Amino acid sequence: MENIKIISTKPLLQVALDYTDLVGATEMLNKIKNEVDIVEAGTPLLKSEGVKNVLPAFREITKKPLVADLKAADVADIEFEVAAANYAKYVTVLASSPLENIKDGLESARKNNMILVADLLGVENYCSRAQELVRLGVPYIGLHCGISEQRQGKNIFTKTREVSEAITGLGGKIIVAGGINNDNIDQLTDIQNIAIIIVGGGITRVEDPVGAAKNLKNKINSIF
Repeated sequence: MENIKIISTKPLLQVALDYTDLVGATEMLNKIKNEVDIVEAGTPLLKSEGVKNVLPAFREITKKPLVADLKAADVADIEFEVAAANYAKYVTVLASSPLENIKDGLESARKNNMILVADLLGVENYCSRAQELVRLGVPYIGLHCGISEQRQGKNIFTKTREVSEAITGLGGKIIVAGGINNDNIDQLTDIQNIAIIIVGGGITRVEDPVGAAKNLKNKINSIF
């Protein structure tokens, strides 16, 4: 089966619903579902409420592609089978996990017509690991500045630029997440090969989430 490709000339906007309760997540999704391109069931939500509950609930609200942010560290193929049976289009694996796990996940994603994202969270030599995974056949590399890192004042933009330079020539695509909002998204403007921009709190934790999502889409369309 051929790798799935995102057909878009501009990055897509993905909302990360990093809740711990399904009620709060679905309430937010009902508000912003028309303003985003992709909907992510965040890792805390999947752990708290379960894949078999969260993804079907999201599917009832929207037909937009769904992400199961599993960050699979082992037996990715088993976790991905469950995600595939519950409407997931994107699944994530930890790039720091063993290559055997990533290969299993890649095979499962291909078999189930899903898109695999390898999340570089916690990888020290992230440029070389990204190159290795793109050569392995991983289509999308996730650049992630986690919430714990953000609390220490770190940001995603320098890391994204470095990885872009490392993998663009190899054909790899980038998915970027971590502290992005309407005030700083323009820092991504001249970085190549960004396929998806993920925003969590920049949409879900502001006074006007619908307006924030609309503004982000407008900025993406104007700066890329």
